[in-house]
Amino acid sequence: LLIPGSMPSDVDHTIPGPFGGRRMTLDGSTISFWSPFVEAAVAAGFVVARFGKRGVRRTLTEVDERIYRTTSLTNEVADTRLVLKALRSAPGVESDRIALLAWSEGTDIAPRIAAALKSTAAGSGEERPSCCAIIFNTSMILVMFIS
Repeated sequence: LLIPGSMPSDVDHTIPGPFGGRRMTLDGSTISFWSPFVEAAVAAGFVVARFGKRGVRRTLTEVDERIYRTTSLTNEVADTRLVLKALRSAPGVESDRIALLAWSEGTDIAPRIAAALKSTAAGSGEERPSCCAIIFNTSMILVMFIS
């Protein structure tokens, strides 16, 4: 399950060259951050789930600011939990072998999901989630394996 960062995000976590008057990439080009991960994971036989943030339609040029500006960390966690629930019940998914891959603000959401799962699993004999964080410069990519 891919969890996006703090900026408005479509399903590919597209980072536009120019955004809000700032150049977001070194050469000003638009990149789809998740695309290489998705292509490689699917080619290796994995199921990949990703989602756009509230208020973002198909692309970042279709952002409903009224909805996006009301987004909070609480409802981003809730949205991610709903996607995880759907993923766990999807055909072909081994629900006990799901990984969270998070970027930027998503690295704050992923541990909250794992903590909620841990408290739900407490006393049930279910395996608890484990975590590994990899830090690049000032950004974080967090990979969590949950069961």
